[in-house]
Parts: sequence; C-alpha cells; structure tokens
Amino acid sequence: MKTFKIINNKNAVSSQFQEIEVNRFELNKNLAQPLYMQLAIQLQTLIESHEFDQAKPLPSIDKCYRMLGISKSTVFQAYTYLNKNGLVHWKKGQGFYAK
Repeated sequence: MKTFKIINNKNAVSSQFQEIEVNRFELNKNLAQPLYMQLAIQLQTLIESHEFDQAKPLPSIDKCYRMLGISKSTVFQAYTYLNKNGLVHWKKGQGFYAK
C-alpha cells in the first residue's frame, strides 16, 4: 500500500504544480474498486475540503504515477473522472485545476 500527501504552499515559487509527498493517500491493489477510482475519491475529498490552491495545477500525471508506483493511465483516468464530474477542469498545456 502506497500513500502520498498533497502540500498546499501558496508561498512556494519553485514549481508550477502543487507539491506532493508520500504519506497521504492509500491505494490498495487488492480491493475490488479500481485504483483510479480509489485515487479519484481521495482527490475529491481534498478538492471538496479546499486543500488545493485553485490557481495552481494539481500535481502532474507524471509526478503522481511515479510517486504512487501506478500507471500513467490510472492517474489520467482519475483526473478524467474528476473532470467529468465537475470537480476539476483541464487547461491545454497546463494541466488539471481544482474547481
């Protein structure tokens, strides 16, 4: 089981994306629920509790998949699910943003 933490640091200038750190999310490959859905639900909780800065993109797909040890398509599916459900929006060439 891998976990990661989203850190919302509005004063950080070093990265265009919001930072992530391993220790917040729990993804369990042994559950019947697909990994993308587990990730989407946990991201949804953070979005709804306003833990993301809406002015900065969510962590990049590349950063998430590397930190979590899951595929790019799993992270993309989670972000796409959130987009279809109105929780994030996508800006071409910039990434996904919380609404």
